Amino acid sequence: MIALFSGLSIAAAVLLAALALRPRSQTLAASRIAELKPGEVGRTDSTSSSQIGASGGRLDDEIERWVPAALQGTIQRALAAAGNPKTQTEFVLFAVLLGVSFSLSLLVLTMAAGGSLGAVIGLGLVGAVAGGFGLPALWLRRRMRSRRSVIWRSLPDAADLLTTCVEAGLDINASFARVALEMPGPLQEEVQIMLREVSLGRRRRDALNDIGDRTGVEDLGGMLTAIIQAEESGTTLGGVLRAQSKHIRAARRLFAEQRARVVPAKMTFPIIFLIVPTLFVLILGPLGIQLWETFLG
Repeated sequence: MIALFSGLSIAAAVLLAALALRPRSQTLAASRIAELKPGEVGRTDSTSSSQIGASGGRLDDEIERWVPAALQGTIQRALAAAGNPKTQTEFVLFAVLLGVSFSLSLLVLTMAAGGSLGAVIGLGLVGAVAGGFGLPALWLRRRMRSRRSVIWRSLPDAADLLTTCVEAGLDINASFARVALEMPGPLQEEVQIMLREVSLGRRRRDALNDIGDRTGVEDLGGMLTAIIQAEESGTTLGGVLRAQSKHIRAARRLFAEQRARVVPAKMTFPIIFLIVPTLFVLILGPLGIQLWETFLG
């Protein structure tokens, strides 16, 4: 019976982990873009609103009640940087369920192995921390790094395209729209959100600042800050964007050179412990065989 319950607990933990790490069919950024349509702001559907109030509303209230406000802010910022793959309610709910499942799994395994009460309690706490905090945090941090990496890699081309459009005579909104059309990916989602917000009457300064805050990419934030300052001071955008484009490409080239300098140090371990012993075997192996046959054969 204990073995059966242990297996069921582990299976439940694995299933909850798979559900928690399962990507959404549509990211919240994409759904937000679809919702930000002129003429539909403030429109609510009675069926959907009642469903939200009946199911998600109570969970949201409980999370706001039990989760500290500082932790909620941290989770929201991290989810925004990761592209909002899940809502805050979903993330907290899965974290709690994973913590409980992993804790129960370790408790059952420890009891089945005949562990002491202290070991049972200790491993239960370890399972709760690992499942409730460790795994969700690692997953979210990985999503953040992946999304920032994609934005950072696409940023030089986007900056060149934005510079070309501005210098060709397009205004800044039309230039950003062209970038959103030609640059698919997370950067496209962020630019589309900004354009929708601007079309609904929000100041472009605030919308651009939000992109830098959400993504956390320093080069992108610097370019957007330069655009804001150029608009406020009346400086020509073409020259500012061209200077930013050169700076971004120079920073990317410097980063590539730094990564290249680290390669020899990373190759030291496989060379010493894998390649060198193999060479010794290839060089000294035939000699050892000949000595064996000569003196002991």
